[in-house]
Amino acid sequence: MKEVSAIHASPALIALRRGATIAALVLITALAGRSLVFAFVHFTEIRFAVPEPELKAAAQLKVVEAKPTPKAPAQEKPVSERQPGRGNAVLAASCAITNALGIPAAFLFTLECWAAVVVGAGAGVIGVHRSIRASILGSIIVLAALGWALPGFTPAGVFGPYGELVGASEAVRAGTRHELVLVFMQGVLPIVLIAITGWAAFSLRVGVAAGIVVGGIDPRIEAEIAAVQQHGAGSLYAVRSAGDLNRAMAAATQPETVRFPGENEAQRVMADLEKLAGRRPPMEQPLRPTGTDPLRRPI
Repeated sequence: MKEVSAIHASPALIALRRGATIAALVLITALAGRSLVFAFVHFTEIRFAVPEPELKAAAQLKVVEAKPTPKAPAQEKPVSERQPGRGNAVLAASCAITNALGIPAAFLFTLECWAAVVVGAGAGVIGVHRSIRASILGSIIVLAALGWALPGFTPAGVFGPYGELVGASEAVRAGTRHELVLVFMQGVLPIVLIAITGWAAFSLRVGVAAGIVVGGIDPRIEAEIAAVQQHGAGSLYAVRSAGDLNRAMAAATQPETVRFPGENEAQRVMADLEKLAGRRPPMEQPLRPTGTDPLRRPI
């Protein structure tokens, strides 16, 4: 009964394993993309536009004699006055794409892991504890992806909005927020989640492997098919004996009924022998004429 249940559950486990693997790959790609978006936003100036005076000055360079004229100390432009450029739009679109792919993939991966647990437990598959481990890890990934409220800090989750990511980066540059928390939530945590996703996907594949029945042809039958295709159906070299051999092996391996001796075993054996040999009359009973005695033939 257990083998029959495993055979019926095999197609479902194959579909769940394939779907969970694809969802894990999409989730890993989204996490890697999100980590790159954070790195460009926080550690580079690619999202800001270059002012036009600086561009003209860079384009019109010429050699002039230096004059000892006093100059005022250069003041750095405030962060709030910098204007976002074309790179900002590209990063915002990339963040939206990673969020649109990562959040559904995290939900789908976790859902398929729990479905594999239900199917595997119902079919009695060995290794269902690995599927349970994958489901727990998937639930952790969902919680980390959607986020949770931290006191006075945004964004809370890995797949947060782009505006909150930019605001947190600007707050760190202004000195009102701590940089360590931002780097951990948006830089280190996605890498950790990539490792957890790979571990969960591997655990799920190992957990459902025992419940997947791989169909195939007996090697002896495959050899006979190859011989028939090579020599022809009526050839003496194309021997077809796998069916008879299997029947003979199956008949030889059938278990025989084992009888244990009891108190009346000898009486049972004697009764069986009497049935086979015919009941004999007792020794003290005289013989009766049967009408075929040769001594009583008429003269």
